[in-house]
Order: sequence, then C-alpha cells, then structure tokens
Amino acid sequence: MKNVNEKKIEDLLLKAGLITFEKLKKLKDRESKTGEKIEKILIEESSVNYKEVLKLIADRMGLEFIDLENLNVNKNAIGYITPEIARRYSIFPFDIKNNLLFLAMYNPDEVFLIDEIKIYSQMEIKPFLADRKMINNAISYFYSEKTAKEELKCDIETSKEFCKEMFEDDIKEDEAVMGENVVDLAIRTIISRAYKNNASDIHLDKLNNGLRVRYRIDGALIEEKEKFTVSPEEISVSFKVMGGLLSSDRSIPLKGRVSYNLSKKERIYIDVLILPTVCGDKVLLKLESKKSTFTLEEVGLSDLEKDIVEIMINKKNGILIVTGTNHSGRTSTVFALLKKLLDKKINIITLEKRITEKLHGVSQFQIPNKMEEGVVDLLKSISDYDADVLMIDTPFSPELFKYSTKLALEGKLIIITASFVNTFETLSSLINGGIEPYTITASLEGVISQLLIRKLCIKCKGERLSENQLHVESSKATCNECDGSGYKGKIGIFEVFNMNREYRKVILGKDSIIELEKKLENEKSTIKINARSAVNAEKTSIGEIIRLGIGEELFKN
Repeated sequence: MKNVNEKKIEDLLLKAGLITFEKLKKLKDRESKTGEKIEKILIEESSVNYKEVLKLIADRMGLEFIDLENLNVNKNAIGYITPEIARRYSIFPFDIKNNLLFLAMYNPDEVFLIDEIKIYSQMEIKPFLADRKMINNAISYFYSEKTAKEELKCDIETSKEFCKEMFEDDIKEDEAVMGENVVDLAIRTIISRAYKNNASDIHLDKLNNGLRVRYRIDGALIEEKEKFTVSPEEISVSFKVMGGLLSSDRSIPLKGRVSYNLSKKERIYIDVLILPTVCGDKVLLKLESKKSTFTLEEVGLSDLEKDIVEIMINKKNGILIVTGTNHSGRTSTVFALLKKLLDKKINIITLEKRITEKLHGVSQFQIPNKMEEGVVDLLKSISDYDADVLMIDTPFSPELFKYSTKLALEGKLIIITASFVNTFETLSSLINGGIEPYTITASLEGVISQLLIRKLCIKCKGERLSENQLHVESSKATCNECDGSGYKGKIGIFEVFNMNREYRKVILGKDSIIELEKKLENEKSTIKINARSAVNAEKTSIGEIIRLGIGEELFKN
C-alpha cells in the first residue's frame, strides 16, 4: 500500500480536471480555517462527482475504489462477517475468491483493523475504498435477508441449546461438529471451567508461541493443564469482537463488557481487559461471582469481631474504612455491612468504580471513567441526596478522606474502601498523608482489614498435611473435589480496629507512629493472630499463610 502522503489530493484533482486553480485556492483557505479536508469539502458542496473524488483518494492510497451501488454481491462472502461487526466498523464483504475476501471499507488504511478481521474471518483480506453511506445501505439490505447460511446457523444454534440443556456440566468436543468452530469451543470450555470452579479471573496470554490459560481460584493463579490448539491472536480477536473493541490503535489498553450465554438458561457478564504487550495481547476476563452478597455471619468474622463491627455501624455518623489488597474480599465485607444496615430502613447511596452486583434497596451509582479523577466533586453532588449512609468504593486519597470527614461530622455514616494491608498501615498513611491528627480522631470510627486465605480441602486434607504442618504436599491428582490442589473454597481473616479514647490520645501525641505500632501489636484481633488460629484449627496450611506474606515466624514457637 502506498504512503497516503505520496500524492497530494489537490494535485490529483487538478490533473483530473475536476477543479481549477482558483477553486483550489478557495478550498485551501477554507481548509486552513475549519480544518476540514479538501476532499470532504468537495463532497459536501457537491461541486464535483463524489465518486470521482473517492477514486482519486483510492488512487492516492494505492487501492481500488468500489461502487457498491452497481455491484453484484456474492452472498457467500457475507457469512464471513457478522452484521454486528459490519455495522460497528462500516465494512462490507462483497466477494470471495478462493481464500481471499473482498472487503469494502471507508477507512481501508487501518492496517491493524484489517489484520484483526483477517484473524477473525480466517481469510486473507483485500480492502477496497467505498462510500460510507453506500456501505451502510448494503449492510442494511443484504444482512436483513435470511440467507441459507444464516438459516443453517439458526438450526445449529437450536440443536446446540437443546444439547446444552441436557448436558450442561459436560462441554464436549462434539459441539464443534454441531457448528461451533474451534475458537468458540475453546472459549466456551475455558469460561465454563472457570465458572464451575468459581474463578474470579481468567488470564489469557502468549507463552512459547502457544496459548497460556490461568484461572484465579480462591486468590491463587492456577494454570490450565489442557493445551488448546487455538492461537492467542484468535482468542484476543474473538474477545475484541464480542466486546466491540476492534481498533486500529494497538498502543492503548482496551476495556469492555460482554454478556456470555453459558447455556440457554444461564448468562453471565464478563469484563474484558486487553493489554497490548511486546509479546502480543494479554487478555484478562473478570467473571461475576456466582455467590450473591454475603451476610456478616458468612464473611468469616469471629463473634468478638462481629460484635465490634455492629457497634461501629450502629452509630449514626463517622467513617469506617474497609481495607485489603486485591482479591482480599473487601467488597463482600462492604456489601455484608450494607445488607445489615438495610434492616434499619435508612437511605443508602453508593459510589462504585465498578458495580459487580446489585443490592436491592440501595441506590448504586457507577462512577463514569471520565469522572474518576473528580470523585470528591462527585461526592459533593451526591451528598445532597439526603443519604444516611454513603459507601465509596474508589481509589483512596487524602482529599477523599478530608471531605468524608466533613460529611461524617454533619451526621452521615461513611464507609470507604482502601487497599492498605492492615490497621497500622491505614492509620500511618492517613497521618503521613497530610491529614491533621485531630481530623482523624474526630471522624474515624474504625478500620476493618482483611485477607482471603484458601481453605484446605475437607476431603483430602488429612493426606496432604505434612507432619510439621508447614505446607500442603504436592498434588497426587487423586482428589476430584479440589482438582488436586489441596484447597477448596476460601475464608477471610480479619483485623478489626475500633477507635477509642486511648488511641485518640496516641494519635494526637508527638510520637504517634511509633506508639501506635506498639499498641496495635497487643490487640486481640490482628491478621497474624487470626492466621495462626486458622492454621491451628486446620482450616488452612502454613504454606498458604507464607504465600500471602504473613510470615513463617508465627509458627516457630
């Protein structure tokens, strides 16, 4: 393909006799004032035949112009591109010869888009320049017809859904025979296995020229044992198509959301994130949880911790911080708190970066991407809606805490999520973040810190625990319950801190950071103490505690 700047459009127009030098001068004056391209101005003015202009543009690109208005379309070509893709990207397949698909495009210089269409259609692509309006007209006309191929596909889908209802738990390769291609079958197998094992995320990337599949199950990344024959590029393009993310720009991360039918009766929503790397696209799929919101009794709090938490949320004002790293379960804890508060018949409003689950009776607001930097301004607006409780699930900042303090002192209960590891890190970050100690002591009611740990598999844990209980032994692949991992399910371990007079005195003191650390180590509810209790009760292994970085030194005494 020739460089688009190799031939100037004005030279081509003059050479073809479509405009005069006087007309060109007027066009260039308008171009400099409005920024519009000369060819666009000519088409809008209808001063020359727009088809002649498009032919010149195609010539400048080193391509052919195709007039869809007077063309015999090969209907066999249409089935290679879905109506959704055709409409979204204004492309129209009008002919096919051997393994070459002829594609009408209004932007045929987008080579990356062409590459991805090539992978998706499994065909070589020959692009043609065409008028966008004519492309859209062709799409409307030809895709509205029920071609024989579409009728066959409809029959296949009906048969597939019947089989899925009969055998939902077993995704078999026979589906490929019933119309599902290899890529679609691989995607269905991967998502079905992830959902069956309650995975929160699926990681898909390239490794040694093949596809590597990993599932985040109970907080740990587990690699798929089966080797799929599909390429990482085919998987990436398929998810781009599903999420409407096909793009000619491969320098930016992509983010979308798709609805995926596991069966006729079961549909799940998946967040699709695609990161372009030097080795190819890395695809991350975030699956919605099967489990509905937990209660305070289910998240894993001890009776003492639960009593302290209920005291804090029963207060009409103040700030409660729920903190933990990614995959710590803090969102589940926050929703358990909101569920408990719903019994009090109060007005609850949430500001969430990503709404993962709807909670009836709560006014949930998803923060638009363009407003993520202005969360405090957004909070100022939302606070006018007579909320008794505000939950803020967005990246933590000192500015957010300062404004939340103002709302708390006005009589609102504010629940904020954060990513700190424990209570000490939370409080020291507030102090070192420029927030005045008296502001902290006046508004903060408490901190709930947490981690998620994997539970030992009940069926095989007796065989797997080593004598000194340091690690779960390597898999013998004999346990079907945990798929040989040694773990099944997860529980939270917590650190519940309640602000009181003694801690207010420490925070307001001169050596607050040093004294605070010493005093927190003597608390009854800490991550380390609860981790040791979980191991002693054979709920988890020391190997799991070490994996999370809590420390092997806990068990040396």
